[in-house]
Amino acid sequence: MLNYPVKLYDGAWVEWGQMTATQYGALDPNSKWTTDITWATVVDNASADFSVVGPGTWNTSTTAGTGPYYGSDFRYIGAGTGLNAATWTPSLPLAGNYDVYIWHTAKTTAGYATDATFTITHSGTTDTVTNVDLTKNGGTWYKLGTYAFNALGSENVTLTDDAKGNVVADAVAFLPAWATLSLSNAVTYNTNVQQIQVNSFIPNADNVNRTDEEICAIEGPSGGGGGAGGGGDSGAY
Repeated sequence: MLNYPVKLYDGAWVEWGQMTATQYGALDPNSKWTTDITWATVVDNASADFSVVGPGTWNTSTTAGTGPYYGSDFRYIGAGTGLNAATWTPSLPLAGNYDVYIWHTAKTTAGYATDATFTITHSGTTDTVTNVDLTKNGGTWYKLGTYAFNALGSENVTLTDDAKGNVVADAVAFLPAWATLSLSNAVTYNTNVQQIQVNSFIPNADNVNRTDEEICAIEGPSGGGGGAGGGGDSGAY
């Protein structure tokens, strides 16, 4: 069962990660996670915590490309020199480290930028993420990085039009880093008895709404389902 994808069932199969042959305990930290935004502060372009500035016009669109946009619409503007900016200023509940994600629809035929730049202002400093490709990763949370925030209300994420194509301003999520760490312990592998265990003490352990009846499956390399069974909040298979 080692080195196979681990999936949980709660109305639909959710791939949670992959156990490695040498690991005892938490899932492989290099697993491809399905981001749980339950604990996040999300700022959408329709929020009062979102603003745009500059001489140009940020257009509003409801025409999605690859992947849906977040909320009711999104904003965009053509290539420029950086004078036009969109800013997301979250009202964070506590100081600490946050994983910062962006959400946008992606388009390959509408001149979307492949070199967008996002600037994260936090804890008295700034970090810049360059060459964000807006033709990819549409309709999903794309992680910019993990940053320390003092939660004093003046920190933000900014996107300018300094790019070679259209830039898209939609939603930004600020997810407490402790939430991600908790998720990594949601499923464990016990090498002594060769069991996969779902830990009921981890909130949202299966990345969807939990029920009292969970099913865990180990999927083989060809995609076929492995063993499965029920067992309450903590099941071993």
